[in-house]
Amino acid sequence: QYLPLLVALTSARKFKMNEFTALAIGMALIYPTLPGSLAALKEAGLDNVFGIPFVLPTAGSYLSTVIPAILATWVASIIEKNIRKVTPDVVKLFVVPFVTILVAVPLIFLVVGPVANFISDVLSNTFTAIMNFSPLLYGLILGATWQVLVMFGMHWAVVPLAIMQVASNGMSSILVPALLPNFTQTGVLLAIMLKTKESKVKTVSMPALVSSVFGVTEPAIYGVTLPMKTPFFISCAVSGVIGAATMFFNVTGYSVGGMGVFLYPSLVNPANGDMSGMIAAIILTVVAIVASFAIQMALPVPYLYGEPTEKKSVEE
Repeated sequence: QYLPLLVALTSARKFKMNEFTALAIGMALIYPTLPGSLAALKEAGLDNVFGIPFVLPTAGSYLSTVIPAILATWVASIIEKNIRKVTPDVVKLFVVPFVTILVAVPLIFLVVGPVANFISDVLSNTFTAIMNFSPLLYGLILGATWQVLVMFGMHWAVVPLAIMQVASNGMSSILVPALLPNFTQTGVLLAIMLKTKESKVKTVSMPALVSSVFGVTEPAIYGVTLPMKTPFFISCAVSGVIGAATMFFNVTGYSVGGMGVFLYPSLVNPANGDMSGMIAAIILTVVAIVASFAIQMALPVPYLYGEPTEKKSVEE
């Protein structure tokens, strides 16, 4: 949930901005009492500046988001550079960060945040329209893009829809195509472990593989598959096919929560005990692992850290 801080820090390095100022702005985004404070301001009619309202994301906060933090840091870096140009050297140390935060934070909540919210709403409406048009196409697209959406924090455009559907109808299929992409990471990681000649990759892949089984894919994505590119693309492609298959077999979720091997109980219909959805999901899990494993085994595994250890030792 503190991802915006890490994003702000790395973005500050990219945009050549003071890292501590960026962290302060990131902290403003995830301030614990922010939702409650805005609610109180709204009741008092003070939730806007010059008619522009303070608006939070659909999820209710900026926790675990990426796009807002990147945009916020980018805007703040522009402000900081301009302030630095007109500030005397003798007071730059404290004036530049202070004025940057003073100007950037309100601007972020009034402009940058709503822009990010708009993007999320567009995604949400787009996915809903695709779902209504063709569930199979929806499953294919969401399954293939889910890992990318999570990387940028844009998955929150879909999650609230599932929560609302479960709350009102007791069931939802809108998130079902996103339930199994972690197992495609499991498959490619297993193949990478067997094929790679880099001992360090094998060391990193093992804990990442275990994490992926339990639904946590960040170690796999950021540590192995995304830097290698090809394994990540394989995972996304297989996830798309599996996502379409979940919609074809009418897999339905009856609660929101649980990832990896813990997701299956949420697919059992509590009204009549129907386990067909869970059984289909288990079968598709096996297919996801086997398919991604087989494809990666058939393709070369890119080097992540350079030449293989064995080759270097022979040359030495």
